[in-house]
Amino acid sequence: MAEPAQNLLAAISRRDVSELNNAVRLFETQVMLDAGVSAYGGRWLAGVSKAHVPGLAQMIQIESLLGEMRGGGDALSIWVAQCWAESDGHQKLVHLAEAMIGAWRDLQTEQAIRFACALATSLAVIQTKVASRMMSRIESLINPPKAVNPAINLAASWVDVGCILTQLSPSAQSLLEERLANSERRWEWSSPEASNALEELRPHLSAPSKASRLFRTIVWEDAWPMGDVQGLDDHFLGQPASAPALTSLPPPLVQPLRKKPEPVRLLILVTLLLAMTLVYNAVNAQRQAGMQRPVSSARMPKPTSHAAPFGTQAMRQKVS
Repeated sequence: MAEPAQNLLAAISRRDVSELNNAVRLFETQVMLDAGVSAYGGRWLAGVSKAHVPGLAQMIQIESLLGEMRGGGDALSIWVAQCWAESDGHQKLVHLAEAMIGAWRDLQTEQAIRFACALATSLAVIQTKVASRMMSRIESLINPPKAVNPAINLAASWVDVGCILTQLSPSAQSLLEERLANSERRWEWSSPEASNALEELRPHLSAPSKASRLFRTIVWEDAWPMGDVQGLDDHFLGQPASAPALTSLPPPLVQPLRKKPEPVRLLILVTLLLAMTLVYNAVNAQRQAGMQRPVSSARMPKPTSHAAPFGTQAMRQKVS
């Protein structure tokens, strides 16, 4: 591992993108595909990427992440997946999930199972079909490690939620997604839109299910007519106003639901933009008035040096 690591560090120091890409490929081939050292190599590469080259995560290939998990590691996989989720709208996570599904027979380590649970949780609502296939692989395990049982249970609950949401109308789906993403609030269900969503949801929770725990964090007992709550998860009946906290080991790579901006925050943002526009107009008016003065009374500004091209500056930031 020493030589590929030294080549990678040298490429980072020289800030050459082409050389860096070649060094990453060499490291992947000689380290990440070797099950004997892939876990250690992944942990080292994740540390280097975080400290020096955050953009390096975009160069990592899926096969390297599979190699790390085969070797009993997950540090690089978690770091890269988080970066992918922030940069491309989860599409690479879908490709990663499909690759894990295809190679599942070789991914029986505790780290791989734990990572698969986090991946299924993250994709449960936004890519339900892929998450369901991943969950099927996870549930096919005969004797999974006890340490991953909480993560398996949470992933299964979110996938069930995703499957239920796909059967609802777009308006009900959107409303429930927003409320699940903000489950810490005590939601009212008296509006026509909320009542309609609740009516659509009720048949899917007529019997205990894995999804009931998550839905009960937003639909409290007083929102259901008497008698309709008997089939639901009794653990959540009569709970206080604050919704129970949900945890996973590890937490999802990304939020399973897309949070929407709150109206108050949106109003503040619009107000700030309007204020900035007024200030700009006022300053511009003063400048226009100043330009009408005689040239002799104004002092010409000194010429300034040209800034570096945007591309060069962006490249430096990527490899710094």
